[in-house]
Amino acid sequence: MELKSTASALGLHSYHLPPPNRDVYRRFYDAVIALFAERNIEATYIGVRGEGWPKKLGKFKGKTHKRLLETGFANVDGVSVYANPKDSDAPSFDRFAYASIGFSEFSNETYIGVVVNEVFISFCGEEYRSMYERFLDLFPWDFGYGFSDDVDKYPEFHILGGGYGELSAEEESALQAWYASSPETRLQKLRDVYPKNFVSEKHLETEIAEDMTLRKWIDEHSSTDLVRLTDYGLHLWIVDDQERDHFREQLGKMGALISIVSGAGSA
Repeated sequence: MELKSTASALGLHSYHLPPPNRDVYRRFYDAVIALFAERNIEATYIGVRGEGWPKKLGKFKGKTHKRLLETGFANVDGVSVYANPKDSDAPSFDRFAYASIGFSEFSNETYIGVVVNEVFISFCGEEYRSMYERFLDLFPWDFGYGFSDDVDKYPEFHILGGGYGELSAEEESALQAWYASSPETRLQKLRDVYPKNFVSEKHLETEIAEDMTLRKWIDEHSSTDLVRLTDYGLHLWIVDDQERDHFREQLGKMGALISIVSGAGSA
């Protein structure tokens, strides 16, 4: 099967809650394995973060993987599952499917990043909706976003707040602005305008101009309505490609986006 040059990506973030317990990590793992099986993706490597766990990736069904299952995800604060080409010698970089959950004690952040080559999951297809629903269900998320991007830009690193690959200066600047922002800022401002934006009530009620909340701005400017995702405590705002640049410009000028700093461009 020939891989495509783009990948479907999903990022979810939560702050100011206790770290995920072992049940959350297990449910995440089960969701990833089920997703991969449905799309005929073969997992190749697994990474486990936590005290007493090896820093290097282990082969799927290898010692680290077996220990993880046998211990019931004990002493874990991060799990990553990779799918790579056969005989890969650079599993961290040539992956065509990747799913990770982790907790950062520094920012008290729980996050999920899922990136799958579009030959397996089309961003515009029904399978993408099925994908994000199963991960939204795992934890009380504060916000998230969905997008498609070139594989060479490593969209998984974008989700994690790092840069790698063929990024423009504007994209690098946007990543730096996100990395430098505080959890409090992230809970009030949008990171950027994405094709799919999972926004909280707090985001929507934040005043971005005099007598103008984000909710009111979206109602007055967007061609798509906010859809309340009752089961997840979030709203979904879908932005058409033709509107995205204009919305970024307008919301950036209003100071409503973290990614727009001194005229910086898209993340």
